[in-house]
Amino acid sequence: KWFYQAEGIRSLNERHYACSGELTQKFAAEGCQTLILKGQANSLLYPDKFIRQTGDIDIWVSGGRERVLELLRKMDLLEDTKISSHDVLLPKKVFGEEVEVHFGFGVDRCSPFANKRMLAFLDAESHNLTPVPEGFYVPSKKFALVMQLSHIYKHMLGLGVGMRQLVDYFMLLQASSSEERAEIASLLGAMNLRRFAGALMWVLSECLGLESEYLLCAPDARRGRVLF
Repeated sequence: KWFYQAEGIRSLNERHYACSGELTQKFAAEGCQTLILKGQANSLLYPDKFIRQTGDIDIWVSGGRERVLELLRKMDLLEDTKISSHDVLLPKKVFGEEVEVHFGFGVDRCSPFANKRMLAFLDAESHNLTPVPEGFYVPSKKFALVMQLSHIYKHMLGLGVGMRQLVDYFMLLQASSSEERAEIASLLGAMNLRRFAGALMWVLSECLGLESEYLLCAPDARRGRVLF
């Protein structure tokens, strides 16, 4: 049973990698730099990339909202889409998989100043990308540490947090360098993420056994129990 389940994950992931590579080439042909976020990028951090089942495809496209919408219109990809403040959800019929085209990064917090600082950091860091053999680009560890921390926080506030998101962050922290973690730790307060980071660090250390050397900040047991 485990073998067939593992083979199913392998087939699904390979399909998603191929689609991510196809998307990267299509947007590159239009002069746009892209990044594959979350699922497919995270799976490459695991000891075996087929351990982690990937989900829908999140691709960040450079140029900003108006340019990306105009580009999707030119590529005949705007039909039957759902457009939010930071992305466009393409129906599954277009590429055979659900694809979210990001032109920005969604934030759900009270401080517009913290949001602005976080978005400025992500925009600057989005230029530090790495090509992978699967045929697409992944963001830097610093970009992923901030973006995914904010994304998990957003899920806690309304959508629900999945164990897969926590294990992804566990793997991301282990894959990052001490210098990268120290830099992000120094920015948590300015981005209004320190309290949530403390909660997440408690869950990762107390429940998943992450060693203290990989933590971004001191664990917060009270908030951590709420998150758990």
